[in-house]
Amino acid sequence: MIGFVDLATGSFDVKTGLGLGVINGVAVDTEDGILCTDTSFDSAVQFYDLSDFSGISVLLPGADPQTSTASGGDIEFDSINKLFLVAQPFSDGQLNNGSSIQVYDLAGNLVESIDGLNFQGGFNVFPIHITLNPSRRMGFVNGPDLTTAIQSFNY
Repeated sequence: MIGFVDLATGSFDVKTGLGLGVINGVAVDTEDGILCTDTSFDSAVQFYDLSDFSGISVLLPGADPQTSTASGGDIEFDSINKLFLVAQPFSDGQLNNGSSIQVYDLAGNLVESIDGLNFQGGFNVFPIHITLNPSRRMGFVNGPDLTTAIQSFNY
């Protein structure tokens, strides 16, 4: 379920999303009207057109619909390059293969995988956070120690 609040009128609307499970991350491209979410139980990323709430759901790389180990986390939107970046704590669903950032265009096409990161911190309860510098096409993510370290990446 995804809730929408019109801050001008105070109206509230609820829509049923495409994914299965809890929404782990969300980002919005307000200029193009695209909402991106990722869900826990199906290890998928959803892309919605906000004008009519039509959308698609795509599996993250390495996702097995029978398990949730390849689920995404934080999502950030690069408004300059029009890209959504999704944190994937366990690359290809394997608990010991490190972490990745998955980069998607507005239509939900996978542009690239940035592998070789390590931000899951085992089963640390602190969430993953991506920070972007879109003009330099670079970003930062916390880890491998989620409380005292960061890693940089380019996309």
